[in-house]
Amino acid sequence: MEIKRARVGRVLNKNRLIDLECGKAATVAELQNASYMKKRLMSIGIVEGTRIRPIYEGTAGSLRAYEFRGSVFAIRDEDARHIIVE
Repeated sequence: MEIKRARVGRVLNKNRLIDLECGKAATVAELQNASYMKKRLMSIGIVEGTRIRPIYEGTAGSLRAYEFRGSVFAIRDEDARHIIVE
């Protein structure tokens, strides 16, 4: 039997924010975005431990609205793919 070992600081079962259904809440576990985007997300309050919930999906399918910390922000799917939630 093979045992899989995780690297320190990595999440084993990676659930991405983009895969979260509208209305379902999750907690941010890790930001894997490029440094400039990571800084931008952190400046609006998306940090590890933040509860976040998708509330609206754009008709084009490339943008979703998320509610967190009492505010609503739109995040591109491209960027949401790099936000790991649990």
